[in-house]
Amino acid sequence: MPWTAAVAPLGVALIVALGAGIGLILAPLKFLYRDISRALPVITTFWLFLTPIIFVSPCQGIASVIIDKINPVTQTLKATRDLIFPGSGGTREGLIAASIIALTLLFAAFVFHRVAMPVVLDRANS
Repeated sequence: MPWTAAVAPLGVALIVALGAGIGLILAPLKFLYRDISRALPVITTFWLFLTPIIFVSPCQGIASVIIDKINPVTQTLKATRDLIFPGSGGTREGLIAASIIALTLLFAAFVFHRVAMPVVLDRANS
């Protein structure tokens, strides 16, 4: 086991931060638009199949663009996997970029949640 495996929980924390950011954005929207709660299982199931958890991500083609470039979880997951198993395809640059995205999204989600919840509660009471 390499010494970088001790840093791997930080990658897992970034994935949790990304999920918390998305959840904080969707929570107020769920109260305003009830269809989000019906669409969310479909979207997350599709997103699960676009994240290379148990398969190797493709190297070329449109699938590579969708999986590697658009999906923010992919770079974090691949870089965390590379910390535990060196040579598995993740890059440290990808981890840095994904961590910036995850932490920015989490901060923006806190701000959005803080601003949106009074409006949502006001609409719910009326």
